[in-house]
Amino acid sequence: IFRDEVLCERDAMEAIEALIDLRVRHVQEHGAFFRLFLESQPGASIEPDGALPIHCRELYDKYIQEVTAIFKKAISIGLIRGIDPVYAALSLEGIVNAFTAYWNRQGSSEPVEVHIKYIRENFLHMIMKEKKQAFIDAT
Repeated sequence: IFRDEVLCERDAMEAIEALIDLRVRHVQEHGAFFRLFLESQPGASIEPDGALPIHCRELYDKYIQEVTAIFKKAISIGLIRGIDPVYAALSLEGIVNAFTAYWNRQGSSEPVEVHIKYIRENFLHMIMKEKKQAFIDAT
């Protein structure tokens, strides 16, 4: 799904937006499974990396590399601030995880489109160059 919905985008900003959409929808659709899986693994709370098989960790590392490449492209063409693209990728992961965990704990009944909008507004506001603020306001 990531390759079909995100990597196919030629425009870096559209790829970032598609990534936010995908991640929020993915967590909403499959979050309970991942929580159950991780909580059922012995030692997962002590050593979270040990909860996932090595091939899953390798897939995640590849995913982070591909997301990093999207941020590198956006930086190189001046769409976002000159931040470290690896940390931009990890920050987006953290924001999606933190927001969705909060909404789950609060029992949010807002539609997924509203959640996507909140993450877009907050994350893009942090990484965009000042002159691009009108773009954020339009999304």
